[in-house]
Amino acid sequence: MQINICDRTPFQGIRLKHQSFENFQEYALKNNFLDNFRSFINKDNFINEGAFNRVYSIPDNPTFLLRVKKASGSRKETGLVRLPDDFPDLNMGQEIARLSDDVTVVIAQKGEPCGIRHFAGIKVLPLRPEDKSRFVKYISTIADFPLKAYENLISEASSITNGKRFDVHNPQNILYDTENQCFNIVDISSNGKLKKVLSPLALASQLCDYLNLFKVLEMASPKEKELVLASAEKIVQKVKEASQNQGLKPSIKPYLHKMYALLRGKNDGVLRFLKFRAFYIKN
Repeated sequence: MQINICDRTPFQGIRLKHQSFENFQEYALKNNFLDNFRSFINKDNFINEGAFNRVYSIPDNPTFLLRVKKASGSRKETGLVRLPDDFPDLNMGQEIARLSDDVTVVIAQKGEPCGIRHFAGIKVLPLRPEDKSRFVKYISTIADFPLKAYENLISEASSITNGKRFDVHNPQNILYDTENQCFNIVDISSNGKLKKVLSPLALASQLCDYLNLFKVLEMASPKEKELVLASAEKIVQKVKEASQNQGLKPSIKPYLHKMYALLRGKNDGVLRFLKFRAFYIKN
């Protein structure tokens, strides 16, 4: 599939020269980084976490981030090891170097995680009152993104091959950039245990943050509820149109999404999403 990238700023989309292993290597040698990189792994530099990794900033080098495995295991330092780059022309937030058995270097991207954080590891996080306003702002913002942003997201997600996987069920694996009105994919892994199921339904559910959508609706005022529903419907319609334009076929196994939600969060958000007529996408 041809990848058409919209105009982006230096931390996203089209790969820039400074987003390279050579650039990080030069920085590491000049700043004695290999001897003190663990000092950057602290609460002040913490950015986000998924089921398997935590991500930390490097304050004096915004081009790169540190990804740290959460599972207990070897912390043996390896020195600076160059890793294979499956996307040499794109910034997909991929790993470019290894520092130890538990720490790698990834390319930074600009944007905020979609939706609301659901998990701390495997622990389901409760929805806080302050999350409601953040969700309303988020979903109404991306609903106004141009169709091209959705087309590029689908194109980029479809380009992930060679044993790599993009988790299409976790909204926070997509960043949204309000300045450039673009989406960016993060947390690409080599975990092949879960088969990639990229479909209009999966992507629409992901962008609408299906695990929190109905929780927010229960907390929202009538005006907020109206805005959330209208925004979600706009998102779904744009996903449908973008999918048609990019040749993304509907999933033939929608039950996989329900099963995944039940396993991860014991939440029936996907099932309710499927039954909600305003958001129905034919499978």
